[in-house]
Amino acid sequence: MNLRREFEKLIEKKKVEIIEAQRAIASAEAYIQAMTDAIKKLPKDDAVAPTVRPGSDVEKIRDVILSAGRPLHLSEIIESLGRQADPDAKAKVAGLLGWYTTKGKVFSKTAPNTYGLTEVTAIPPDFGDEPAAEESQPVAQSN
Repeated sequence: MNLRREFEKLIEKKKVEIIEAQRAIASAEAYIQAMTDAIKKLPKDDAVAPTVRPGSDVEKIRDVILSAGRPLHLSEIIESLGRQADPDAKAKVAGLLGWYTTKGKVFSKTAPNTYGLTEVTAIPPDFGDEPAAEESQPVAQSN
């Protein structure tokens, strides 16, 4: 009978290994599904950054936002350009940004009067890393 118990222990141990492997497979499948969902949200083509005419106001605004590394409010953009924040300057810059925003080129509107760049994506540095393996919990066996 002792040999029978040894075999039963080996079988139970193997069943626990199978359950742990199934959990790892389920975790990997969830990871794949999350990555697939993320791909669906990306543009179909990996277009390069839109070109702008060198020396233009569009290039200057783009450089200001790019150097800030975050979307900027209209007044911050005008201030960074070294211009007076008078209504005419605001209207000119807002009109320029609005035109490019509606076309989906160069700039994107992130909040009222706040603009970012379409070429800058908000992907965290650890994006794409597989999640850390979870500690497997022993499965209680009922007899």
